[in-house]
Amino acid sequence: MILDRYVLRELGFNFVGTAAVLLAVFVTFTLTRLLAEAGSGLLTAAEVRELARLKALIALEVLLPVALYVAVLLCVGRLHQDAELHALGAAGIPESRLFRPVLMLALPLALAVAVLSTQLRPWAWGSIYALRSEAENSADMDRVEAGSFNRFGESERTLYIAGLTPDRSGLEGVFIHDNQNGVLQIITAPRGSFRAYAAPDSHELLLEDATIFRRNEEGKSLRARFGSFRLWLKASGRHRATYKEKAQSTLALASTTNPSGRAEWQWRYSAPVSTVLLALLAVPLARSEPRRSRYLKLLIALLVYAAYYNLLGIARSAVEQQHLTWLWWVPAMLGVAVGVVHAWPWISITLARRARS
Repeated sequence: MILDRYVLRELGFNFVGTAAVLLAVFVTFTLTRLLAEAGSGLLTAAEVRELARLKALIALEVLLPVALYVAVLLCVGRLHQDAELHALGAAGIPESRLFRPVLMLALPLALAVAVLSTQLRPWAWGSIYALRSEAENSADMDRVEAGSFNRFGESERTLYIAGLTPDRSGLEGVFIHDNQNGVLQIITAPRGSFRAYAAPDSHELLLEDATIFRRNEEGKSLRARFGSFRLWLKASGRHRATYKEKAQSTLALASTTNPSGRAEWQWRYSAPVSTVLLALLAVPLARSEPRRSRYLKLLIALLVYAAYYNLLGIARSAVEQQHLTWLWWVPAMLGVAVGVVHAWPWISITLARRARS
C-alpha cells in the first residue's frame, strides 16, 4: 500500500500538471481562431467565450488520456532514472507491481472519459450547432460596433456609425458608401434609427436630415437633402440549426444504419478503452537504464501515441466511407501490442533458455 500511495502521488502530480498545460494550449489555440471570427463580426465576445468552453469540454475526451499517458511515462521514467525500480527489484518487487497503481488511476479516469464521450460530447456539439445557428440568425446590427466599418449581406454597401444608443436602435453620425452598377453613392446623416428584419430578408434604416451625393459612370453628379430617408439593408439571411451525427445521442446512434453515425458511435466507445490501454503501454515504454537520458524513450512513446491516434482517425474515415465496418481493430491491435510488450521479458528469457538447450 505504501508503494501504491507513493506511485499514485507521483502519477497524480504529473497528470494534473500535464492536463493543465494541454488544456491551456488547446484553449489558447481555440480562442485564436474564434477571435479571428469575432474580428470579422461573425461572433460576439459572449459567443466566443461559450464556444471556447464547449470546445474545451469536447477536447477533454482526448486530452485526459494523453495527459495520463504522459504522466505514466514521466513517473515510471523517473523511477527508472533514479534506480528506484532496480532497488525494488532487488527487494523482490517486480516492475509489474506498478500496474496496480496505474490501473487505480486509469480505470476511474476511463469511466470519466466514457461519460464525457457518450453523454457530454453530443450535448456540447448540439449546443455549438445551436449557438452557431443563433449567431447567423441574429440581426446584423447586433454585430455592429461604433467607430468601425461594416458590410451587410453580399452587397457593396458599407456602413459607418459614430455612436449607438444603449438599445442599439438609435444611430448617430451615419456614413454609408455604396458602389453598385457603376454608380457611386455617399449618404450621411447626423441621426437615424434601425429596425432589424423589417422585411423577411432586409433591415430598415431610417435616416434624419440625410445628405445624398451620387455620381454615375458618365460623371454626372447629384446632391440632395432629405428630412427623412428610408434605406433597406440586405440581411445575411436566417438559418436553421443543423444537427449532425456528433450531436445525436449515443442511444440513437447505436441503432443507426448511417455510416457516419456508426463511425461516431464506435469512436465514442473507443475513447475509454484507449485510455486504459495507453496507460498500460506507457509502463514498459518508459523503461530506461539508470543515469541515462530518458527523453529518447519519451520521444519514441509520443510517436507511438501519434501513430495510434492517426490510425484510429484513418479507420474512422474508412468506416464513414464504407470501406470498413468497424474501427475496433485499431484498439485491438493496441491491446495485442500491450500484451506482447508486457510479456516480452518472459518471452525473451524462454527463447534464450531454449537456444542454450
